Amino acid sequence: MSRILVDQIRSNSASSDALTLDGSGNITVPGNLTCSGNANVDLYHGSNKKLETHASGVTTTGYNLQTAIPSFKAHGPDQFTEFATADTTYHPLVFANTAFNTGSHYSTTTGKFTAPVAGLYFFNVMFYVEALAETNDDNQWFSIELKKNGSTTWGSGGEYFTLAGKGNRGDKAQTLHITAIEPLAVNDEVTLSCFNYFTTRWKWHGRYSTFKGYLIG
Repeated sequence: MSRILVDQIRSNSASSDALTLDGSGNITVPGNLTCSGNANVDLYHGSNKKLETHASGVTTTGYNLQTAIPSFKAHGPDQFTEFATADTTYHPLVFANTAFNTGSHYSTTTGKFTAPVAGLYFFNVMFYVEALAETNDDNQWFSIELKKNGSTTWGSGGEYFTLAGKGNRGDKAQTLHITAIEPLAVNDEVTLSCFNYFTTRWKWHGRYSTFKGYLIG
């Protein structure tokens, strides 16, 4: 068996080492490591293969943990808050508290989530509201809607919209839900707005109302 004993490997035209080996068998590569052609890359922990590259992508074995995924869970105060007016205008909803806000991409001041990178994102809204007065009038209702960059229409088509009221659907207290999976470009903004129509006023409870989202990939 032949051996080549080296501590460093360097190109003749380079000013620094491309690869360094220490006495414990550790390898340091300060630059990029590129495998060209059809070569696969396999990574092992002990004798167990943990990562394998192939033509269709990458296969991993075990937990794939990421510590900085853009994500947030926002909520309101532990009390009811009445909407000041009933009108025909959508108003932004701002959740002043967060259970977590990785990357601080959700603003508790403006209510906006700003995408830090382009990718596919997941959003979920749970919003608890009560009418201040009973009504069976179909023209008295309350709605919430997700908007992207201030628009109710998303690039994939359609809208993310739901409502309470319309004769109360049997109960003046209701929980509204919205779920969205959408591609976003960097710096796209996602907001939640409400519409308190026509004359019946509503109130919402912050403890039972949340706005959540995260980057899928």
